[in-house]
Amino acid sequence: MAGDSLTTSYTSASFANKNVGTAKTVSVSGISITGTDAANYTANTTASTTADITTRALTVSATGVNRVYDGTTDATVTLSDNRVAGDSPEHQLHQRQLCQQERRHGQDRECQRHRH
Repeated sequence: MAGDSLTTSYTSASFANKNVGTAKTVSVSGISITGTDAANYTANTTASTTADITTRALTVSATGVNRVYDGTTDATVTLSDNRVAGDSPEHQLHQRQLCQQERRHGQDRECQRHRH
């Protein structure tokens, strides 16, 4: 009611998973009320709502690896990025690096589809 002294709080709120999506369910638990007028109310202890998880921009950087002259234009790079700790996106450049190593050893099997 207007003028009542009441504060609401919760202990946790979470999505069902970490993946990007729209209108994803958020579960809220540990809802409680405090304040001078809290005794005049009973409150639910759980609730749910929806929210979006949007994509995060990933910046990938490449650092060249020095090598000895071998008559080819092949290069090797080391990639780094600003991914969230625990995530491990695959990098096509890593695949190209593996293909280059295979070509150097005469194993040009699946590499054609990775060349650009």
